[in-house]
Amino acid sequence: MATRRDAGAGPAPGERDIVDRLMSARFHDLAGAPRVPEDPIAHGELSALTRRFEEAAEKNDREFRIIKSDLTAVRPKIGNLDQKAGNLDHKVDHLKGDMEELGQKMDRNQAQIVELLAGRSEPRIVVAPASTTRSEAA
Repeated sequence: MATRRDAGAGPAPGERDIVDRLMSARFHDLAGAPRVPEDPIAHGELSALTRRFEEAAEKNDREFRIIKSDLTAVRPKIGNLDQKAGNLDHKVDHLKGDMEELGQKMDRNQAQIVELLAGRSEPRIVVAPASTTRSEAA
């Protein structure tokens, strides 16, 4: 069954021939550059998308500058903390030596107390070598 359209006649009255209308639209200007048909809704949507993109880019730039500023402020503080940690290492080493000396003194004093309690009249002074620790002297 052939329709009027098949016979080469135009669209039936009341029909919309969208394909023919789109195909007849001019998508190039006279210089041959592609162009978008004028559509106020599309232009409005494009403007809204562009505005949102620009606002997001500005927000990202602000946040990046804030983070960069914070990072710049933190770097010297990290350097100071590193230096303080190095000083604490030195102090801990010094305290370790002091504790070893105190342990050696305690060992000597305990030895003198034992000798006094054992009945010796003259306590003998025990001198431990400087390199031994309390656990080695015992």
